[in-house]
Amino acid sequence: MDPSEKRGLTYHLGNTMATAWGRAVLNIPWWLHLDVYWDEVKPALHPGDSRPDLVGRHRDGRWVVMESKGRSSNPNQEAESKAKAQSQRVISIGGAVPSLHIAAFSFFSIDRGAVGRSKPNVVKMRVLDPEGSSEQEGSLSLDKLTNAEFFRLYYRNWDFLFAAGANLREEEGLLWREVPDLDLRVGILSGLKRALDEREYAKVPDVIAAGTEFYGIKSRYPFWIGDGILLEPGGSWIKNWGE
Repeated sequence: MDPSEKRGLTYHLGNTMATAWGRAVLNIPWWLHLDVYWDEVKPALHPGDSRPDLVGRHRDGRWVVMESKGRSSNPNQEAESKAKAQSQRVISIGGAVPSLHIAAFSFFSIDRGAVGRSKPNVVKMRVLDPEGSSEQEGSLSLDKLTNAEFFRLYYRNWDFLFAAGANLREEEGLLWREVPDLDLRVGILSGLKRALDEREYAKVPDVIAAGTEFYGIKSRYPFWIGDGILLEPGGSWIKNWGE
């Protein structure tokens, strides 16, 4: 693998692992990658200045900032210090102070505890929680990223699947769209779909909470992450996992 391929792999590894960790451990379903949406949320930023990777919003409205790093080896102290400083650059989101700043490293490491002579490479994570940030040179205030704007950006990626005219089938509170080329179907809470169609983005958390409880979504779908969207794989996926 050449260096550019390795950088691409570790970059996506870092973001994927950090988002999965944030959902599983912090119980935060919504995460935005700032690079993707920077043109819409950007404050004044000097050329060459760094920014953290991810912004998450908790169900109760608290904001979390995370710098995610993917590496091919264990991070050293210098890398940890830089990542912590990067996560602390955002001091305000939509006028609110983030409740948490995190530096998360995902890296390949030899599993020395494995049985046998041959020790496999495994993916590990190291999560650091630096002390809260304070305003300093290079600090960022994401004033444009209000609650409503955050949800608008998050769900616009699903518009093409659930747009008007799409062939949707309703089943117990979920609207499903079949994606035969990928052998899966994608579902969205019917109440969430209505809120998005009416552009009532600020109501999204309450709509999802009410629909999840009313239809017993968690008990029916163990992998429900809480953002109102569900992916259900078909038989070919299950067969490949089994192999």
